[in-house]
Amino acid sequence: MHHANRPSFLPSSMRIGALAIALASACAAQAATPAATPSKAPDVATDAAGAWTWFLANADAKKANEAYLMLDQMGYEGGKIDTAACKRDAAKLQEAVAAAPISVALHRAAMLCAEANGDNAAAEHEMAAVAALAKLAFSGASESPTSRPIRVFRTYDISALIVTAGLEPQYAYYPYWHMRRYFPLVVNAWDPERKVERPLRFDFIDAAYATLHGDEFQYPYFRSSIVDAVLQSSREVGIAEAIDAMAWKESRVEDTTTRLAKLRLGASTGGVMSAESWILFCSDEQAPAGCADGLVDALLPLAEKKLGWHTMLLAYAYGNGIGVPRDAEAGDRLLDAAQARWAGASSEYVRVWRDAHSHDAPVPAPLLARLARAEAAGDEDARLQRIQMRLQQEPGASLDAKDIAFLSQPSQNGQGEGYAELARWADARKSKDEQVKWRKLAADAGDPDMQADLGFFLAYGADGPKDPKAGRPYLEAAAHGGDSFAARMLAFDADKVHDYATAEAWLTDPAMIKFDTNALLDIAELYEWSRKGVKGKPENAVALYRSLDMPEARRRLASMAMTGRNMPKDVKQARTWIEEDAKQGDHASEAMLGLGLLMGEFGPVDEREGTRWVERAIAGGNKEVSASYGMWLFNKGTSASRAKAVDVWKTGVRNKDDAAANNYAWALCTADVPGFVDGKAGLATANEMGPVDDLPWGFQDTVAACRAAAGDFAGAVALQKHVLDGWRADLAQQEATDATAKQTKKLEARLALYEAGKPYVEAAGDKG
Repeated sequence: MHHANRPSFLPSSMRIGALAIALASACAAQAATPAATPSKAPDVATDAAGAWTWFLANADAKKANEAYLMLDQMGYEGGKIDTAACKRDAAKLQEAVAAAPISVALHRAAMLCAEANGDNAAAEHEMAAVAALAKLAFSGASESPTSRPIRVFRTYDISALIVTAGLEPQYAYYPYWHMRRYFPLVVNAWDPERKVERPLRFDFIDAAYATLHGDEFQYPYFRSSIVDAVLQSSREVGIAEAIDAMAWKESRVEDTTTRLAKLRLGASTGGVMSAESWILFCSDEQAPAGCADGLVDALLPLAEKKLGWHTMLLAYAYGNGIGVPRDAEAGDRLLDAAQARWAGASSEYVRVWRDAHSHDAPVPAPLLARLARAEAAGDEDARLQRIQMRLQQEPGASLDAKDIAFLSQPSQNGQGEGYAELARWADARKSKDEQVKWRKLAADAGDPDMQADLGFFLAYGADGPKDPKAGRPYLEAAAHGGDSFAARMLAFDADKVHDYATAEAWLTDPAMIKFDTNALLDIAELYEWSRKGVKGKPENAVALYRSLDMPEARRRLASMAMTGRNMPKDVKQARTWIEEDAKQGDHASEAMLGLGLLMGEFGPVDEREGTRWVERAIAGGNKEVSASYGMWLFNKGTSASRAKAVDVWKTGVRNKDDAAANNYAWALCTADVPGFVDGKAGLATANEMGPVDDLPWGFQDTVAACRAAAGDFAGAVALQKHVLDGWRADLAQQEATDATAKQTKKLEARLALYEAGKPYVEAAGDKG
């Protein structure tokens, strides 16, 4: 187990082999052969940026990862090298440098070996390479938590860069629990000249991912798999920040007892994220008795070593009575000490306080005063929090030119966060042009939320002309930045063209890594219906639905149980699942229960009870029930029920319910009811669903019927042929049955009618 004052991201020689092999096998075992030209990178000493560009485009990821094994063979650790190995393996070391020319660690090892071998010219050249790579790395670096992390290929290069900069690593942590394009490792390093801790952010995930050449690696879960490989293998060999990160991550999905055990484990190794999460968990009024037992014991030895973050957390524990009697004076003294050592202590303290309380709760005046002093001293995070708190309290508040300039500067836009803040501010002020401007800047700078918004607006014409080609790159970038909505939209696009394997690939990261509920439902639906090409099975869908404590998941289970699809038929259990949520006021469950009772899905038809539940759903604002309820009323066959059906459908159309518009149009165009059919009115209603090319084939079938009813038989024929193409594409993805054969015959029969210049009239009892 590591002590926190040891730089645990500096692997000992015993660790290097295991960690490198684990990462290499996870990241690059299937890497495609990179481009053959140019055959080698530019000279790093004179063109470090060019070397990085070449490496990312051409590197053989497997060889590049294996190159780091030479560090162990050469006995390299920081400033030490095995001189005998330098003579024995000089050629192999040069091969390693050539395989990973952007590695500061390998160039440092080559420099030390050149010195040991008395090759002064080579030593000078390697020293120049180290200097060039370090200069490039630190050229855009900032200590702001919103800055872009310093790019490295492996963690060994982090330690080499810190040593090259003359700094002394103290402790490290991963501030994210999942990948957000980057997965930064923050190292708080001691600056002996300035006498302060400096938080430096590094990222090796983006570079590792970039070297995986080939279309098969285009999905975000490959980034997440690199993160998992690094953390798992690092935890196995006892690296503190990996133990911390995994404990923090795993604690998010565990029961209370296990959650505390995970957080205690992470904090016991010096993990700041586990310790902070422990404090937040125990700050809750519902926290169990003894929640914070051991917290102070975990923090105190590290605070005694004057480590900034641990001292700040100990200050919070004393100042707020977490695991120790409240002692405001002791808390203030500890926070003063933390602030003197680490400039971000006060702003992080305020952030913890805000996370522990309602975010709209007023921050105590003494903390605001501390934040103001930190801002005056140059802490960018303090200034950012001050702006965010103001806009939270008054979203449309005015910002002065200095605040706008601050949010626009590079250090606030490592991934476009500052621009995104300005976009939200402009939106709150109803300033459309400004909002569009800032959103575009934020998206281009890498903010995943803004990329998702912009991509959606472009691809689907939600905010102007539709341009899918322009929108897709933003959606893809957002998905790689960890945005679940963007990944779901990309999966939706794949699903529309029956590319279910691609849909599953886009959904895997948000569903299985981030546990996004909507993504889990989406991927479970692919499994439930056994979509062609997906890896998951119907039993996986059942397991996912059972794991999701939510009405939508239970409704899907009920649908399967009612028909015995992929699980034993159990109508009683199905009704129980739906009824429990309906009684709790879930309007979609009310609708499903009511319709099921009206249609006899739970046994004998119960019109009175079914109507009561459906009307309750409608009164509660459910918009999706109109289509089916209207059809039930219409098929009931009385003048009064048909009149009510029309009212229900019209309400659905006003609520932008495409299914209601479809069913109403279908009735207007095909019903065998004297005096009811009106093809022109039906076509107008069908047009409420939007451009016909964007509609699923089932809705297009309705439009074709309405064209025929309105006398446009040529248009009906052309569209019905397209409908048949869509149906056959769907049919290719499912098992043929008597029902699918019957549906094919119906669609073909309608086409024959239109070709003969006749409209389709639905016979009583026929369901289209």
